[in-house]
Amino acid sequence: MDQQAGGNGQYEDVLGGIFRECHRVLKKEHGRLIFTFHHWNPNGWAGLTLALRHAGFRLINRYVIHAENPTSVHIINQRSLVHDVVLVLGAAQSDNAGLWQLPETVDKTDSYAFCEQCGSALGVMLDQPWSEAEIRTMWNRLLG
Repeated sequence: MDQQAGGNGQYEDVLGGIFRECHRVLKKEHGRLIFTFHHWNPNGWAGLTLALRHAGFRLINRYVIHAENPTSVHIINQRSLVHDVVLVLGAAQSDNAGLWQLPETVDKTDSYAFCEQCGSALGVMLDQPWSEAEIRTMWNRLLG
């Protein structure tokens, strides 16, 4: 999947197909889609946001969990996130969405804060009638 800047959109397309199928089979009133995510790249977050929004999801809740052992040979001495945000999503017409606030900035020095703030920003962006360009611009402003 191509998630690089200037990519051909495969990342968003593949995620979109998966999320549309999840939405199709979801029990609309109480069903939940739950998965973990983290990504440094604003294009990854923008692709995720647009794929979820096009599929008809909104953020119900988010939790931050420890995802990687900081002494793991895969991430030691790397600029790696050691946390994931657990995203709990429901159908867009769900009344159970959280009240999210868009952070002024995202703390890129703390993995936990980064994941928490990105999760909140995702919740805001899923609830706003912003264009794709506005969503991409916002993620670039927050993470670029």
